[in-house]
Amino acid sequence: MAKFRLPVEHRLDLSRWPEAWGPWRPRMIGHVLRQDLLDLGLPDVEPAAALPKMRTEAELLGTLYVLLGSNLGAQILQKRANAIGLSDCHGARHLAVQASGLDDWRAFTARLDQVEHIDIEATIKASLATFREAELAFGASAPTSAAHTRPERLADAV
Repeated sequence: MAKFRLPVEHRLDLSRWPEAWGPWRPRMIGHVLRQDLLDLGLPDVEPAAALPKMRTEAELLGTLYVLLGSNLGAQILQKRANAIGLSDCHGARHLAVQASGLDDWRAFTARLDQVEHIDIEATIKASLATFREAELAFGASAPTSAAHTRPERLADAV
């Protein structure tokens, strides 16, 4: 998760947000994800050098669509993390923050509905690029066979 979220959130930090969105920003999980890494004795992940900021509203919309759309899945993952001894105070803080972010999804879709001239092709392209970033990040630690789908160590579950 950290290999995916931390670089993407860094890009969001560098980016200019539309004035029409006012002060609203969705909650990010990078700060608590780093604490979870510490809890589990895992190394921190540094953002890749020279990450480009998002230049268009379409890039921002597409990226946020992916990030905020995952909040529902985080509710399921949070229950599974709790079952193996992780909690919102140790090792699964990021899931607790993410799972409590359904109001961020609603606020995002309200802003999405207010966009007058959306470049749907660019927004889709940004969403797909964000999914690809996740796929690459998770692929680096993904199991290579069905025999390796259950984590042997607690740290592998996060």
